[in-house]
Amino acid sequence: MSEQVERNAESGVLAPGTVISGFRIERELGRGAMAVVYLATQLDLDRPVAFKVMSAELAADREFVSRFVNEARAAAALNHPSIIQAYQVGELDGQYFFCMEYV
Repeated sequence: MSEQVERNAESGVLAPGTVISGFRIERELGRGAMAVVYLATQLDLDRPVAFKVMSAELAADREFVSRFVNEARAAAALNHPSIIQAYQVGELDGQYFFCMEYV
């Protein structure tokens, strides 16, 4: 089954209901210079997650992609009650994402 990422062409915002690698986008939580963070549902475990999506402009730059993936790996290497758990990092159709615990 092939997934297709639904985005607003002008803003790059993911539409609610879009499913990416088993995560359904619910709504936008915030945005920064590098990415937009959404509230999403991890479908297989039926739990809320924070779903960070790198901007399309930066996804074309290998250095930024490397930084983004390294951020996810660094977070996944840590285990402490005061640190957010990282769940998954990936890419679909050129859209890089980092899924983490939602608090």
